[in-house]
Amino acid sequence: MQPLSGTLSGAAPQTPDDWHWQLALHALAAGAEWAADFTQATQLTALDAPLNMRQADGQMRVLLRLQVAHLAAAERAHAVEPTRVVRLRRRAGVGAELIARPLQGPMLIPAGARWLAWLLAGRAELQGSDARWPLPVDRPMWLPHVPGRRWRLDGGGEVLLLRIDEAGEPTTTLDIRD
Repeated sequence: MQPLSGTLSGAAPQTPDDWHWQLALHALAAGAEWAADFTQATQLTALDAPLNMRQADGQMRVLLRLQVAHLAAAERAHAVEPTRVVRLRRRAGVGAELIARPLQGPMLIPAGARWLAWLLAGRAELQGSDARWPLPVDRPMWLPHVPGRRWRLDGGGEVLLLRIDEAGEPTTTLDIRD
């Protein structure tokens, strides 16, 4: 998969270095060790199995499946089992975050940002005041962007969300408390 990347205006990058954020999917085999350039702000989540994260000082931490972690420049990921890993890189000053979680019933998606939803498993439907759209499984989809409009995501399963703050709009974080 080519990294999905963009600018704050939503325009496609013109050159390989013309981006504000990048989202990439990596497949790791069992036993694989992966070290990437984590010099930009980087978030990572494992979709299928936990990862062991080795820090620069030799300490190990476990990144649970669907747990989102902020990474340091010298960390290395070690896959005990095969897994897909989603990595979000963003340049300084860019508001973007990964949110990975179970979907159990309705959840509101706040206005003030662009949202990408990736239904990993289960079923889900995006609902607006006058329309409903089913989300396909295992196919990332940009949610419709209507300034000031909140959406409702309803269903059951597991979902990965990407929030990209819009320049000039107030930001609201997703409240995931049950």
